[in-house]
Amino acid sequence: MTAGLEGHLYGLARWALLEHEVLTCADIGCGQGLWIETLAEDVGLDKCVGVEAFGPYVERCIEDRKGGIEWVHTTGLEWLGAQPTGFWDAVLLLDVIEHQTPAESAALLSEARRVARKIVVLYTPMGFRAQAPEDVKDRSGEPWTNPHQEHKCGWDALDLRECGFSTRLLSETNCDNTFNIFAWTTRVGILRR
Repeated sequence: MTAGLEGHLYGLARWALLEHEVLTCADIGCGQGLWIETLAEDVGLDKCVGVEAFGPYVERCIEDRKGGIEWVHTTGLEWLGAQPTGFWDAVLLLDVIEHQTPAESAALLSEARRVARKIVVLYTPMGFRAQAPEDVKDRSGEPWTNPHQEHKCGWDALDLRECGFSTRLLSETNCDNTFNIFAWTTRVGILRR
């Protein structure tokens, strides 16, 4: 993984999975799959799924990745809603909840806690930070616009603590007074907010 914030975040996510002896993991909003693929190998996960709403990312995951990870094209909320309670050891929500409306993100947290048997791990900017849909390029250089990259809400550490999460603030390099939140909870069950 890269140095700096991403490297530190990777170390924290890895720690959370190892500390809780996670063998099965669902990565909601997996993007192009690098996090779950790297964690699966590094932590020794037995069963993994990457769930992503942006179809071109899922297609790229299927084309580029070796076997062992199931790639699913749907929203995190739809996928989690279809999972049995306590089915997955861990649910990852890395850079996901800020892309939902406030009601959708609260529902996503609730469903993640319901589906996780051991731990839910999340990462999000602290507070609301505007971000428009992002243009990315496919292999031929043609632009894609990923509408799911728009930020629609913001959470702070107190909000997450009230939902039963432990939090750690991470400072971004090259940004003045900008923080992100790494959070986790082992208090799984239905979230009430």
